[in-house]
Amino acid sequence: MENKQETLEKQVLGFLNEHNVIENTEIYQEENKIEREELDPVLKSLSAEEYIKLDVIEKKLIELTDEGKSYATNGSPEFQFVSAMTNGEQADMAEMEKRVGKQIAKIGFGKAMKQKWIKKDGDKFERIAENPVDEDQTQLNKFLENPVLEAHEKKAVDSYKKRKHLNVKSVKSYKVSKGANYATERTKFETELTAAMLRSGAWKDAKFKNYNFNSEGIAGTGGHLHPLLLVREQFREIFLEMGFTEMPTDRYVESSFWNFDALF
Repeated sequence: MENKQETLEKQVLGFLNEHNVIENTEIYQEENKIEREELDPVLKSLSAEEYIKLDVIEKKLIELTDEGKSYATNGSPEFQFVSAMTNGEQADMAEMEKRVGKQIAKIGFGKAMKQKWIKKDGDKFERIAENPVDEDQTQLNKFLENPVLEAHEKKAVDSYKKRKHLNVKSVKSYKVSKGANYATERTKFETELTAAMLRSGAWKDAKFKNYNFNSEGIAGTGGHLHPLLLVREQFREIFLEMGFTEMPTDRYVESSFWNFDALF
């Protein structure tokens, strides 16, 4: 019974047999309802054995932050601030904090003043804009409708990115074509030449996996001190801390007096 990876391999190889190329795997995934996380390992595995050839297609997309999404839905802070007031109405900051929240009131007040949507009158302020237009909300919704970076002006993208309303992410897909070892069905490559193959002559018809002689081996784990050497090192440190000095005793045999009696 074949697993899901084997099924996808046959599906991709069969598609190439009929159409010669998959122009864009992103479209292929959507049409065949395949998750990217399932298809990518299959493509890379087939590419490693040259059944297929992959050409990277890179696309940059705009992704709104949580703050950007909030403003796209509810409007910018200044628009929310002024929309919470009726035209000609006067209110103070405490009242506006109750209506729109402390954070929106704090940000929205300054920007609404800058847009000349409100005017200050002592401790209160008055709405003077009859029909304010929220350009930020309009632009943020344009990013949502078409997230492709190239569809928008660089100046606008940079401005909202600086204000942390959006991020630009890179999404990769592939153009898939037939490779040097293309076949409609994947066969298992041999990983080693055995004595049995040489005796029977089976090596002549066998396909061998390519070796990467430039790849690095797995780094070995570090060694550890032998328990006896570890104890010896602990005793050595104790004597050095007590004031003893080491002598070059590797060339002669010391008497028991100096080894034991002289050590207090």
